[in-house]
Amino acid sequence: MALHLVGENIDKTRSHYQAETGKLVQLMRGIYVDAGEDIEATILKHAVRIAKYLYPNAYLSAASAVLLGPTRDGRLFLSGRRIQRRRLRLLEIIQNAAPDHPSVAQAIVDDGMGEFRIDVSSMRQRFLEAFRLRSEHAASIGETVREAIANRLIEQYGSAQGAADATWALARANQWYREGEHAERFFLRPPLTTEPARNGA
Repeated sequence: MALHLVGENIDKTRSHYQAETGKLVQLMRGIYVDAGEDIEATILKHAVRIAKYLYPNAYLSAASAVLLGPTRDGRLFLSGRRIQRRRLRLLEIIQNAAPDHPSVAQAIVDDGMGEFRIDVSSMRQRFLEAFRLRSEHAASIGETVREAIANRLIEQYGSAQGAADATWALARANQWYREGEHAERFFLRPPLTTEPARNGA
């Protein structure tokens, strides 16, 4: 087992001994990896498990709620009680302040060490997160993903208006009025029309 978390799959005494004898490398307090492993790859592979260990009350949000893991550039997005960030080699855990009444769902992650459950932003929550102002979390949700989430919500609520109303209800509960307005505008925007090609012959 490449990753070792004190209190979960190794005890404190054993972890200290194996670190002193060169069998384990300590990344930070309570977190170790096998000395012979690719440390960077191990951290990224188990990024969600590490984040849950460090921040048990936080949930995956923005792009990480979609990917159930870090982005290609090694960022893992969380929402929790406070704003904070932590770098662990190539992994950067970025946590913003969660709203007062977040809408979350449970996801199952299997990182090779066994399955575990973690809370993630619901579809409505992710969609509102995409419209946060000056937010790394919002910037992590590209236009293609935003479109996909919108389509899922329209399918779930039966119409664009139904999806807009449901998303607005969550926005109001958290006083995310600006985000609610932008989300509604996105749902109800007129479809793109293109001029038919003219035959110049």
